[in-house]
Amino acid sequence: MFWDYGVSGEKLSRKGLDAFLKEALSDLEVSHVFIPRRDRFARPEDPFDAVKLENTLRHAGITVVFMDRTCAPIIRGQKRDIGDMITSLLDYNYSGEYVQELAQKVVYAQIHLAKSGYSTGGRAPYGFRRNLVNGNGTVVRQLGDGEHVKMAGHHVVWLPGPDEEIAVILRIIELIDSMPASRVAALLTAEGVPTPDIERLRTDGGVRHRTSGVWHQPTVVNIARNPLNKALMVYGKRSMGRMQRYTPAGPRPLDDGEFLVGDKKKVVRNSDANTIVASAAFKPLVDRSNTTSCLRSWTRAPAPKKESRVRGSRIKIRSVAACSTWRARGQCIALPLPLAFVTSAVFISRVTAFRALTIGSTVSKRRASSLTPRANVCRNPESKTAFVCNF
Repeated sequence: MFWDYGVSGEKLSRKGLDAFLKEALSDLEVSHVFIPRRDRFARPEDPFDAVKLENTLRHAGITVVFMDRTCAPIIRGQKRDIGDMITSLLDYNYSGEYVQELAQKVVYAQIHLAKSGYSTGGRAPYGFRRNLVNGNGTVVRQLGDGEHVKMAGHHVVWLPGPDEEIAVILRIIELIDSMPASRVAALLTAEGVPTPDIERLRTDGGVRHRTSGVWHQPTVVNIARNPLNKALMVYGKRSMGRMQRYTPAGPRPLDDGEFLVGDKKKVVRNSDANTIVASAAFKPLVDRSNTTSCLRSWTRAPAPKKESRVRGSRIKIRSVAACSTWRARGQCIALPLPLAFVTSAVFISRVTAFRALTIGSTVSKRRASSLTPRANVCRNPESKTAFVCNF
């Protein structure tokens, strides 16, 4: 007996099916094969592909026995019955239509769940957990990773998880307003804060290993931008269906540009107009009027491409940093990095124009003052810190 679990019948090359065909065609003592129905044998997009696959067995002198009919071997040189050919073609055509109908039902079910604020599948993001609720919205219990429960009138919702993870989310939202996401990631890693995947395994290049436990910039940005922080569930950001694709109005067929080489399909990102936004079943973690932590992405302003000269050496503008508050004019702002690691001084006007000049670690106060009349860069020999003065 040969089985295929969790594999779509649309694929004409499956582990169980391939082993079945190899065994049947290589063993000359095999005279009959038994298949429940033709739709259990294949559900192809093109019914002719499945007809050819079935005929491969029959041309080898094998009798194919279904629950509703028996298909005798095809003898070479004899004319085939036209009714038998039409019947097999129609059966596999109906099998392919069943896959399309099933895909449409799945999309409609997901749209219904999305508009009600329920989970449509997948793993809950960092700081949240999957919970089983009844029709009244009462939480029955928290579900484990990979656990699936089917109960009439019950659904899955995402609710806030452990307090320590919620505290990390709120801290990231606070920090990302005043520093780049890469620095936030480095800070969390230095403090030993557990990453979202600290206890999980992943596979790279066929090798299964544990995650590194290091925070990265995309992880920080995704946590800060998660709409769940404002108790908003956003559905349909991407479309990846093999047969039907999601739209708020219902399923749609795939476009020509969504087909890749072979049987692979392209994953597309939908616009905001093609997403569904629903309220989650808990109070917001942050104020919804704060645009930093939700649908607006945090990006660093690009540095102007400009160059300057100091005693014949070229100084390139490399980086720009934005800060929410600055001290009064004439006061100094201490940079908490040792001077040996200070590679740029940032000057920001009261409007929006700003520039950054790369300065080496040995630049003296006099040389730095010659760069611009608006600021001085000083060095404290004892503390080895740099100061940006005279704003």
